[in-house]
Amino acid sequence: MRNLKKIVITGASGFVGKKLIEELLDHNYLVIALINRKDIEIKGRPNLVTYNLHDALNEGSTILGATHALIHLAAKTHSSINSSKKNYLEFKKVNLDLTTKLINKAIEQNVDKIIFLSSVKAMGEESLSGALTETHTPSPQDNYGKTKLLAEEKIRELCSKNGANHIILRSPLIYGPNSKGNLRLLEKLINYGIPLPIKNIDNGRSFIFIENLVDAIITSIKNKNNISGTYLISDNEVISTPNLIRKMAEIKGRKHRLVNFPLKYLRYFMILLRQKKKFDSISANLIVSNSKYRKDFNWNPPFTVDLGLKKSFTKK
Repeated sequence: MRNLKKIVITGASGFVGKKLIEELLDHNYLVIALINRKDIEIKGRPNLVTYNLHDALNEGSTILGATHALIHLAAKTHSSINSSKKNYLEFKKVNLDLTTKLINKAIEQNVDKIIFLSSVKAMGEESLSGALTETHTPSPQDNYGKTKLLAEEKIRELCSKNGANHIILRSPLIYGPNSKGNLRLLEKLINYGIPLPIKNIDNGRSFIFIENLVDAIITSIKNKNNISGTYLISDNEVISTPNLIRKMAEIKGRKHRLVNFPLKYLRYFMILLRQKKKFDSISANLIVSNSKYRKDFNWNPPFTVDLGLKKSFTKK
């Protein structure tokens, strides 16, 4: 293993982390997984070593030594708008404070490249006119987005001051086999045949298939030009919520049950149920441009939305 390039990953037991580790091992990297628990569910791979994340941050630790790339995936997610100060501090502890400690340690240990998975939520919840680009002014609306943005700023500050190569990837909602969140909820509603009163929603949403995201991360690792920067990353195609449901239902061999309902009243109803954020996530536009990353890294997503959805929701 001495001649293999060493990649260190946080958040190794998460949705993205598990897939990324599989791909990195297939690419013959030495993978160091920094975890808070030992059950990352990847067994029998000789080039995978696990360490406790906090052990790697201890004074005198050399776990990050001789590392080609640190990929920081670990984060606290699932925030709500107008959360309490206590809730904010919980997000800050993981998304900012832990990130700061990790980046300082990486710089101390002369890690060649730092890759941070951020979120489009660091920019906001919707795109009001056209696609979001890296030049738009961030306006995060919840504690997750706010602390992700603060983490980005800290990474840029520390890495710029110390001349460290860093790449920040802002991702929209990630989908794939066994993904969670709103897409999994929509899948359940389709399975149960529940009528969905959103037929007349006319919006556009950007997503990213997990294998496209992993491919982009590996592209960042392999890049030899020492490019540093902040990038929006996504699938190439934009899709409306009703069309997404139609495609998912077709893949699953079920009839979609989209019905018309005045959106004004649906919105009021969701507000009464304290589900405004969920309504906004399926009705508003959130389109991002991945053109800057595609140009700088000569990258193109290997999977279309249609193929990504098929790989995600086809019955096993």
